[in-house]
Amino acid sequence: MRRVNTRRPSAPVEPGPRKDRILILCVALGLMIVSILGRAFHLQISRHEDFEKRSTGQHLTKLEVRAERGAILDRNGQSLAVSAPVPSVYAVPSEIADERGTTARLVELLGVEPNRILARLQKKNEFAWIERQVTPALAREVEALKLPGIYLANEPRRYYPFLGTGGAVLGFAGLDGKGLEGVERDFDAYLQGKAYVLDTLRDARGRQLLVGGYLPEDQLSGSTVVTTLDLRIQEIAERSLMKQVADMGARGGFVVVMEPKTGDIVAFAQTPVFNPNVFTEHSPGDWRNRPITDTLEPGSTIKPFLVAAALDAGKVTPETILDGHKGAWQFGRKLIKDVHAVGSMTTYEVVQFSSNIGAVQVGQRLGKELYHSYLRAFGFGEPTGIDMAGEVSGAVHPASKWGQIHLATISYGYGLSVTPLQMARAMAAIANGGQLMRPRIVSEIRNARGDVLETFPPRITRRVLSEATAKQIGQALHMVTLKGGTGGRAVVPGFKVAGKTGTAYKVDPLLGGYSHTKVASSFVGFVPADDPRLVMYVLIDEPTKAQYGGVVAAPVFRMIAQEALPHLGARATEPIVAQTTDEAAHAETMTVDEPPLVLEPSAEAWWNPAGSAVARVTVPDLRGAELASVVRQAAELGVDLEVTGAGVVVEQRPPTGTVLGGRDTLVVKLALPGHVQPRLAHADNASPPSEAEELSAGGGATP
Repeated sequence: MRRVNTRRPSAPVEPGPRKDRILILCVALGLMIVSILGRAFHLQISRHEDFEKRSTGQHLTKLEVRAERGAILDRNGQSLAVSAPVPSVYAVPSEIADERGTTARLVELLGVEPNRILARLQKKNEFAWIERQVTPALAREVEALKLPGIYLANEPRRYYPFLGTGGAVLGFAGLDGKGLEGVERDFDAYLQGKAYVLDTLRDARGRQLLVGGYLPEDQLSGSTVVTTLDLRIQEIAERSLMKQVADMGARGGFVVVMEPKTGDIVAFAQTPVFNPNVFTEHSPGDWRNRPITDTLEPGSTIKPFLVAAALDAGKVTPETILDGHKGAWQFGRKLIKDVHAVGSMTTYEVVQFSSNIGAVQVGQRLGKELYHSYLRAFGFGEPTGIDMAGEVSGAVHPASKWGQIHLATISYGYGLSVTPLQMARAMAAIANGGQLMRPRIVSEIRNARGDVLETFPPRITRRVLSEATAKQIGQALHMVTLKGGTGGRAVVPGFKVAGKTGTAYKVDPLLGGYSHTKVASSFVGFVPADDPRLVMYVLIDEPTKAQYGGVVAAPVFRMIAQEALPHLGARATEPIVAQTTDEAAHAETMTVDEPPLVLEPSAEAWWNPAGSAVARVTVPDLRGAELASVVRQAAELGVDLEVTGAGVVVEQRPPTGTVLGGRDTLVVKLALPGHVQPRLAHADNASPPSEAEELSAGGGATP
């Protein structure tokens, strides 16, 4: 049976609306993909660097800071200067929309200068400091404000744990971590930490997420500087000095404590005390380390070096007998006087009794050339070589410019200038057997791990004296502290002491010559005398309650030594005997050093109390003389002086040869050298102005 197909044949399919839509969709989709790929290429490739910078600017701020500064230690490892992190306020100006409002809030809280802060915020830089090294409490208040674009970062700040102790020696460092004074400045290359970049990360809201980064301290932190200072002895020296300055009503003072065998500076003390933690509250004059920057005329403390030179050169022996002239010696037209009116004395007694008459005779035997060479050998007139900036040389005039009066006055300490450090160093050469040491303030440098990077060993500059001579002069210096000597108040119970007193009149710039009242009282010595551990130079500037070095300065030596020696482990070797009241009174009357020869009056009544009779004097010829010379001669004559003009004397009243009595006035008129009248010859009974009168007043600079 055949089947019949009943289905109708299908009609051919023709393109319609649906197919067109699909085609359009595919094309659009393709174009979109191409556009996205192009945009992605543009963003990821073409503008990669631009967007990377914008992203970094939005989330990271780079702070260039310096790693922690190295510590400064004393010889026993005590920290004298350290660094600690403290918060500082900074801004990212590009994030701050309201510069004036932000400035107002910061000014209210921090007390900063508004125009300065506003100018920084308006620059729209990536970084600007607002206030550095604020207190933690203030930092918390800043953080609580939640000001957009204002952040905190820690940076190291310098601290001096013992405040003003050793402040002038240590100096200070500024906010940027750079040393500006003292050891901080002179060893800044070792102490300063290396600079590095600190990345600060913030979230989308600007909140701080991370401050810091990897900091290898042993590579970036500054090195540790180990000084020769002994914190304990430094504190003792400062306390003792301040007490005596107050008790004596003095202007100030300073102390140098040194180890004679190494040249190590154990203490540098001075007044007023300088606290480097608040260095801006002190005047720049307080910053300087005065034992190396100030000069003075040494007075009688120069006599041990004179006598040592004469002994070493064979010009005298300890048994040499010198004429004491019974306490008064007419030297040219000058009268040299001693407190001890003796007919004769030995070389040692010149030092023990601080004899000006004896010192001048020793100087004459030594001669100016040889004396000058020994002064230079002892280090006077040249820097000591200590590794600290600002050291001065002092002044020792060439021997070719010395006359006999120069030789005389320099023999007991006038006409040259020295620093306290030079005096201590020279005395150390006697104490250690005759070798001049280079002073040392730093012994070694260590890295952050404690490894020694560099050492500064003790250095001998030269031999000054033979050991035999050093021992001889040491015996003379010990006699100074025995009964009858001028240094009895320096005696340390249980120990032998060797030393020398000094009382030097200071130059008064207003007078153009020496002051009649202002003195610098000093003592220099070492202890124990037979095995020296410490050398000290003490100076009290312009004391008013007493003047003489044996009364004013020697007690400071004793106060320091009696505490410092046990600290160093030194044991007493001498019986401890209490001094009686009579002995103490006797010691005080024997601690008198003579004033300088250039102040020695020709009329005794000049030194008498008011109302006493004044000797009659003859007016010398002053024409052609400079002011300094006139001032000194008027002081010697005991007359008041009235001066007009400038230059040299061209007129004087009363005239040459007039006899004055009582408190008469000498009137002089000065003019420039071009107007000077020819100087008349001196009368038979008058000698020309002494060479000492022509010495520059600068030789005795105010300490």
